[in-house]
Amino acid sequence: MRLFYIAKRYAFSSSNRHRAKSVRIALGMMISTLALIVTISVMDFLQNSRFTSLREVKSFDLVVQSEEIEEVKAIVGETPCFIYKEMPALLVTDTQSKAVMVRYIDESYQGGLYSSSLNLVNDGALISPYYMNSFSDNVKLVYLDQGKVATRTLKTQNLEIEGYYRTKLGSDFDSLYIFLPLTMAPSLLKTQIAVLGEDTNLHSKLIKAGYKTTTWQEAESSLYQAMMVEKWMMIIILSMLFIIILVQINTNSRLFIEAKKGEIATLWSLGLTLRDCALSFALSGAFVTALGCLLGILLSYLVLHFVPTLLSLPLFTSLAPDLKLASAFSVGAILLSAAFYYCKTKRILKTSLEILYE
Repeated sequence: MRLFYIAKRYAFSSSNRHRAKSVRIALGMMISTLALIVTISVMDFLQNSRFTSLREVKSFDLVVQSEEIEEVKAIVGETPCFIYKEMPALLVTDTQSKAVMVRYIDESYQGGLYSSSLNLVNDGALISPYYMNSFSDNVKLVYLDQGKVATRTLKTQNLEIEGYYRTKLGSDFDSLYIFLPLTMAPSLLKTQIAVLGEDTNLHSKLIKAGYKTTTWQEAESSLYQAMMVEKWMMIIILSMLFIIILVQINTNSRLFIEAKKGEIATLWSLGLTLRDCALSFALSGAFVTALGCLLGILLSYLVLHFVPTLLSLPLFTSLAPDLKLASAFSVGAILLSAAFYYCKTKRILKTSLEILYE
């Protein structure tokens, strides 16, 4: 209890003549903690939201190519799944043509479309608003249809546009895909069963049962690898930032202890052991660092609340810091601070003793 009282006095007590230095150290830790948490939260959100949107809209968690729909459903159990078909084609008008992917769906589809859009697709085609002024009347779908004897014939189909759709992926997906009723799909086009939810056991079961399956990581392998490289770059950047914070903690401890030489000598002369002196100032450093980290975490809530507006992110709720990561960083910073303050205090005391004995 005596050590805690001494540590508190030398950290922020009004009788402490170096209190301004403690406040500056705490503010420095607050800014470092804030920068680290906000950077991690924003970068992690941008990556995870992209992955989530891909899995919900374009390349689903698990896709099974099979006509045995009921058998596959029996294997996946209560896991949400739906059927669809897909093929490349051309949208053609009197003046232009556009390469697209056609996705044939029914009312069971759970691929990021609003329910109102699903009702419209039963009567015609859903296209992106990007085509609103380009494709209105006399739209034709041109595609290669596979014949029964391994031949491919060019077919043309007139389309009626019933509505427009938007998805989370925006123009990257919406400008490439159109939706049509499953009943309009070519008869020999393979059925695909999308299974939602990352379940490695389910994946293994389907493979053992002899079904051809594709995960979203396999379907988006080039993008997934690019994002993994981006994640490693983020880890390197954050490691460098953490090293900078370590240097800051080391510098803070040195300046703090240098300013407290007189108090350290006074405590030792009053009978406090070398170990207790070092522990007192280690606790002082831990208090200062803890205050800075706490303020940084609290301030990060406020900053992240305005990040979606500043970055024009289409979010309905504000971002929030990762409390587990923030807590781990804070505990690590506090322990390192205490260690640095402890070592530097003992070094000063040993130096003083050597000079005294000489």
